[in-house]
Amino acid sequence: MNTKVLFLFRSVIIFIGLILLAGTSSWAEEKLVKLTDGVYGIKGKGAKVNTGIVVGSKGVFVLNCQLDSYKRRLAAIQSVSGGKPIKFVGNGHAAGDDIGCNAHFEDMGVTIVGSQAMYKHLLVKGPKSYKKRLEKEGSRLVYPHVTFKDRIVIDLGSHKVHMIYMGKGHTIGDTVVYLPKEKVLFSSDLLFADNNPTLREGDSVNWQRILQKLKSWEIEALVPGHGPIIKGASNVKRTIDALDGYFTDIRTQVKSMMGAGKGLKEIQKGIDLGKYKKWGRKKHIARNIKVIYTELGGKLM
Repeated sequence: MNTKVLFLFRSVIIFIGLILLAGTSSWAEEKLVKLTDGVYGIKGKGAKVNTGIVVGSKGVFVLNCQLDSYKRRLAAIQSVSGGKPIKFVGNGHAAGDDIGCNAHFEDMGVTIVGSQAMYKHLLVKGPKSYKKRLEKEGSRLVYPHVTFKDRIVIDLGSHKVHMIYMGKGHTIGDTVVYLPKEKVLFSSDLLFADNNPTLREGDSVNWQRILQKLKSWEIEALVPGHGPIIKGASNVKRTIDALDGYFTDIRTQVKSMMGAGKGLKEIQKGIDLGKYKKWGRKKHIARNIKVIYTELGGKLM
């Protein structure tokens, strides 16, 4: 190969590499995405939690916030708020990446809202799992100021935010935010786009029932708990169908291997993820299989 050809070959390889790097950087870094007038999502870095934002004529609503990127997310919110104050922050469920910024928002005079089930769960889980961690990071454990049983509608003037308790799926207190007029859903961790979900405290069977309900709603844009923000009704449906299929496929395999007399460790090694192999958050796969195994009557040693 002569020098000119070699130079061109290397230039092409470098160019392709830069394109690939650029393509992955949008996935890796935080990104503010406009969904419709006054409604936005912040895509978390990598597979970190996403944030939903609604800017109404009377103020701003925010769902979920990552503590270690609080300042960046607050700056992003303020960049689209038009000077309006943050009035409400919603907690989707009792998890560190959902409640981590509560103290900062409380100090700003913001009202924190969560379901009664989420609040009760956090009363038990918070002191054991999050209090010390939050204090170590310069924050503190703060509970919702306002709770609701099934649904609360927050009137922002130009937008109405529906916080809806969906039942036990990912955790005990799973809540979504839905804007019927705008057809936008902030799902919190009831949806993981292109990522393995977390079933630690959940119920995969009831989670699928919840997914069936979500399929019946008109949704044209989705901010999932983790993973890329989704636009387009068909793409949203595909995302919901994918997670629904994930649970069905794993449960079918686990049940079959249990019927063949295999134990948990053998089942965990033998699961074929198939079309879900490229999904992120792989460390959660073994635990998901374990939960489904116990749901099917498997006994832990």
